[in-house]
Amino acid sequence: MKRLTLLFSSVAASLLLFTSCEEAGIQLAADYTIDIPEVVIAQEAAPTTASFQEIVNGVNLDSVLEANGIDNSQIQSVKILNVRCTVLNTAEVNFDPLKSLTLHLQIPGVTDPAPVQIVNVPNVDMNLTELNLGQGSVTTQDLLPYFDYTTFDIDGSVETDEPMPADLRMQMSIKLEVVAKP
Repeated sequence: MKRLTLLFSSVAASLLLFTSCEEAGIQLAADYTIDIPEVVIAQEAAPTTASFQEIVNGVNLDSVLEANGIDNSQIQSVKILNVRCTVLNTAEVNFDPLKSLTLHLQIPGVTDPAPVQIVNVPNVDMNLTELNLGQGSVTTQDLLPYFDYTTFDIDGSVETDEPMPADLRMQMSIKLEVVAKP
């Protein structure tokens, strides 16, 4: 298995939508996006299985919620709505060489909570430059225990079924639904 080169320029987290109700006991919902600007999957001359690890630092859900009058103790669930993967160098390559894509979320140096598979696309097989992965491809597991930490790893693996004509430069965006009790 070949170790892949990663370029990680920054992680930007933004609150996309925040709605609230005045009545006590009504849940608050916020959509929160984690953007991973660039992951590079190195060019391969032959079909292969390769893995990569992206360390995501500074994702502080507490500060976003605090700005909206909510603290961590009010959060009831954190779930993935979708994961978007976009090829950045579309003139050179697309997702066609990829046979499968898998992503895991884990906390470095921590065994509880255990690593969790967040994306599984067993048959990419598409001549596309963007994958919008939702139901059926992303986990439905509540990820709340992982957001007690401000740093986590996203590990991934890809399997190719044909040579890659160039390095695949990919951006990933993970959209979360955060539900909290006021």
